Amino acid sequence: MIFLFLAKGVDANAYWYYGFLVILATACYGLNIALVHHYLKDFQSLQLVSISLFFMGLFALPVLLTSDFLATFQAAERPWMSLAASCTLGLIGTGLASLLFYQLIRSAGAIFASMVTYGLPVVAIGWGFLAGESINGWQVLCLGVIMGGVYLVNRK
Repeated sequence: MIFLFLAKGVDANAYWYYGFLVILATACYGLNIALVHHYLKDFQSLQLVSISLFFMGLFALPVLLTSDFLATFQAAERPWMSLAASCTLGLIGTGLASLLFYQLIRSAGAIFASMVTYGLPVVAIGWGFLAGESINGWQVLCLGVIMGGVYLVNRK
């Protein structure tokens, strides 16, 4: 957020404070890894994923019920294809990835599991390259800084 303010100033965006949600999400992610590693080691990965997705569903249900979700699905065929795609992404993307992630925490430890997230910029730049987006030197430099940090933490 500091770099955003240095580049554009606080007045450039009226909703600058939403950036704090990214910081909060990062803190929650780290807290999740620490708590799972410390308190929930004895649970199977499938149990952890089932419990976490169940509680996520409890919080999402009021949003679903207060929206026009049901009315939308009484109309055409297109919403059903979108729902099927969303369910597929949820089961494979979120469900399977969470299952593997909790298994990684259990077998390799919390610190190594948290390092997996540092590979996301590599994947993002790869997808950007395949999509024909321009990749500049700053992106490559920042990617090098991230990978250098991962190397320093894992060095023995």
